[in-house]
Amino acid sequence: MWESQNNPGWAYFSTFSRAWELGIGALVAVSATQLTRLPDSVRPLLAWIGLAGIIGSVFLINDSLSFPGPWAAAPVLATALVLAAGTGGKQRYLAPLTNPVSNYIGKISYSLYLWHFPVVILLASIIPEGTLAYYVVAAVLIAGLSVAAFHVVENPVLESRWLRGLTPQQLRDWNRAKKNKRRHRSGSIGGPTLVGLSALTVVTLVLTVIALQPPRLTEVTNTDPGYFGSATPSAPAEPQTAQDILAGQIATAASATEWPTFEPSVDNIADQRVPQWTENGCLNVDDDNADLCVYGSPQPAKIAVVLGDSIATSWLPAIIGALEPLGYQVRALTREGCPVATTPVFPSGESTTVYQKCAEHQEWVGQRVNQLSPDLIVMSDSFLSLNRLASGATGAAAQAEWEAAYTEAVRALPASSAKVSLMAPPGAENIQECYTPLSKPADCIRSIPDSWTTLRTAEQNVATTLGIPFIESQPLFCDGPKCPAFVGKSAVYADSGHMTASYSSSIAPALAEAFAAVGIN
Repeated sequence: MWESQNNPGWAYFSTFSRAWELGIGALVAVSATQLTRLPDSVRPLLAWIGLAGIIGSVFLINDSLSFPGPWAAAPVLATALVLAAGTGGKQRYLAPLTNPVSNYIGKISYSLYLWHFPVVILLASIIPEGTLAYYVVAAVLIAGLSVAAFHVVENPVLESRWLRGLTPQQLRDWNRAKKNKRRHRSGSIGGPTLVGLSALTVVTLVLTVIALQPPRLTEVTNTDPGYFGSATPSAPAEPQTAQDILAGQIATAASATEWPTFEPSVDNIADQRVPQWTENGCLNVDDDNADLCVYGSPQPAKIAVVLGDSIATSWLPAIIGALEPLGYQVRALTREGCPVATTPVFPSGESTTVYQKCAEHQEWVGQRVNQLSPDLIVMSDSFLSLNRLASGATGAAAQAEWEAAYTEAVRALPASSAKVSLMAPPGAENIQECYTPLSKPADCIRSIPDSWTTLRTAEQNVATTLGIPFIESQPLFCDGPKCPAFVGKSAVYADSGHMTASYSSSIAPALAEAFAAVGIN
């Protein structure tokens, strides 16, 4: 339980921290003699309670619960009950477990266990994960490979003559017994079954070859219709703004049918997070590194500070590119998972302990900003923060809580500083998961999430009430409701919400125009 809280990755994969699950099975095994004495009237009750526990665990255990401790106890103990119920005695009223299909699945269950995870992981590089085609093909491959592994590998090995270490006479007797046994049973590998397994092997090899091929790419050039926002090659009489050009590029990406040649490649997209995150350590700013997270002239005409969570960090190349030409020095005061709004939240990926370090960071930011007395304060938070409210509020209640907390945070900032609320990007599908040899750009397009709309409404309301500028981010990322995962030759996001360094830098001119439109110069 301690590891599940403090090192969940190790707790999940380590045999040491999960040995207790095997231990439960061992206890059932060594108790087999006693379990055979269970009354037959009790067995169905135990089995059905166990089945209910297994099925309930599928739906009740989710990402918000720490795992494997203590929640893994539910499916483990439920399975132990089913095993106990089936040890000796008559098996009545248990059709879901005693039918031939269930018996066969039980026989190949170890092969199912071995093959399901490789298929689930590797197939995602060929077919977009979460689609109907993905689930159907995964189910067929898992079943086919498991059946083949059981009959061609597992069973023959278990019945291997030479592994038994028999004497020559014992081998002859064993062979004779095997032949007699074959005469009285069906289902051996041969004929149609062998042909089917051979076909399955060929299909697997073909899919593997396909998986190793890069997706079809098309060169996107400035001569493509609509690349600069124009429906025809003829340019308008008036020069286009940076926002117009960007809108045209986004529209082209949103309607693309082929992938571009990505520059840089998206093979290791997570490494393409902004340099302030990956190189400068400005994802978490405190007294130790605050002076390292300063960009621009050491003798600036004006100072701007950037507040918020990791989304604010990913905005930094765009903000620096937009403000530095205006004479600003840009200082990052960000912390991952810690919003500007002063409301208690859980850390990302956890929902049991309030993010106390965030509250401490917010207090430190308030002191730091008052010391700096900056000319401009830019604020941006992830819309996913609404899913981490310690209050558990959702919908209208979450919006009201955020408005109150955001208002409090903005009012606590120096009155002499200009402030602007910069809305978070709406996000898109993770291109590393949806970009495959069989996928299309449309598979990576995401519509606007409801939580993003809720956060936008909340922050827009606060901006209107307090009279501070609010910058809508949707036109910088989306063509209406369609938000593509790439624009031009650049992936927009390094995951599903944090901008890549290349895209954040590329939208600096458009962001500069947005700043100018609300009076920031």
